[in-house]
Amino acid sequence: MLETEARPAEPARPRLDDDGLSEEDRRAERHFDLAVLDPPYAYDGWPDVLAALDAEVAVLESDRPIEPGMGWSVARSRSYGTTVVTICRRSVADSQETAP
Repeated sequence: MLETEARPAEPARPRLDDDGLSEEDRRAERHFDLAVLDPPYAYDGWPDVLAALDAEVAVLESDRPIEPGMGWSVARSRSYGTTVVTICRRSVADSQETAP
């Protein structure tokens, strides 16, 4: 879990701290199949965060359509009231370059 403000993360902290992972494991760089990103709706740094994200698929929540930037493509985008959920996939060429 990545939270930029401490207060909203506090209710989840006991469950996250009791996950059985060491501090070293939590800091280790990892590849993820799926990442779910739900920042404040005013967030507009999607290309930067996706460029740094090591995942194949990202589900993004915002108040507007999202342009993911280079290396990602929008697979699906749906509006639910004032919420826009966008599913992005890493571009095929990008995935092949980072594959082991």
